[in-house]
Amino acid sequence: MTNKKVGDIPGNPVFTGKKKIDNTYIRIIEYNSENYKNTENILENNFQIDNSNSLIKWINISGLHLSDTIINFCTCENIHTLHIEDILNTSHRPKIESNNNYIFIILKLIKQNANSSNIDTEQISFILKNNTLITFRETKDNSFDAVIERIKNSHGIIRKNGSDYLMFSLIDIIFDNYHNIVEKFGEEINDLDYIIVNEPTKKTILSIYNNKKRLNVFRKHINPVNEVLLSLSKIDCDLINKKTKPYIKDLNDIVLHINEKLDQQSSILNDYLSIYHSFTNNRLNEIMKLLSIYASIFIPLTFLTGVYGMNFDFFPEIHYKYSYFIFWLIVIIIVLGLLIYYKLKKWL
Repeated sequence: MTNKKVGDIPGNPVFTGKKKIDNTYIRIIEYNSENYKNTENILENNFQIDNSNSLIKWINISGLHLSDTIINFCTCENIHTLHIEDILNTSHRPKIESNNNYIFIILKLIKQNANSSNIDTEQISFILKNNTLITFRETKDNSFDAVIERIKNSHGIIRKNGSDYLMFSLIDIIFDNYHNIVEKFGEEINDLDYIIVNEPTKKTILSIYNNKKRLNVFRKHINPVNEVLLSLSKIDCDLINKKTKPYIKDLNDIVLHINEKLDQQSSILNDYLSIYHSFTNNRLNEIMKLLSIYASIFIPLTFLTGVYGMNFDFFPEIHYKYSYFIFWLIVIIIVLGLLIYYKLKKWL
């Protein structure tokens, strides 16, 4: 991973992520209502998009670590150097910008880690041009296979619409992932309810803190999306068809719902934290109360043993035949008397 240094020239593209695949691949899907074509290859430095036909084109580029290849491709497509810099900066905040030639969007795809309860994030950058959508991804996986199948088999209305509807379809997949992960996360939080009330342990508090950490990751990547969608719905240009805008507004409703869920889950986790600390404090109070009761019982007994344990020569009771039995009778009376007293006071 290469980090951009303080004082670097603005607009100087530097890859700041991790190498996740070996090569940089390009997949070109071209279609209209009658035709479909799919080609895939390793991206070469001298590659240029063929705009000789009027087909809708989806140019999907996977693997950003070969920054020179990405820069050459973007330069050929007249993508601004600041946007190239944002594409290669894989820790960038979700954003949207537009100019006379294209709309530029950055979003985060959130995926459940297959080997753990952690989540993985991947930055996806969109360049929407006339009849062309370019996407830049860190990995090469099957996240968008559902959209590819719809294009290939002409399911729905995707092949009857332009590249803006294609972009909507891909963003919709990203938001579906948000929704599914947040729902699953909510189920895991609900499972903590029984544990906190009935079996709170050190692992319980660790689980709460881990869930709060994951929740913060969700909110970090999802909260800015509201701003992106709001700006996208207000953009007045030919790149966004009027027929597509209602779908974009629907996405905004989905994200608002997801954010509400995250707020609820955050409140629940805070409540769980308070409940856990309350149970812990109550348990500690019960222990202290029990110890105090034992101490209060043994204080008078310790006094008696202290008195009769003194080494004085003259102790009238010591030479009495029944002194030992009388001592234990007094001890028993004191103990029973204190226990009855505590019971009447409801301290036990």
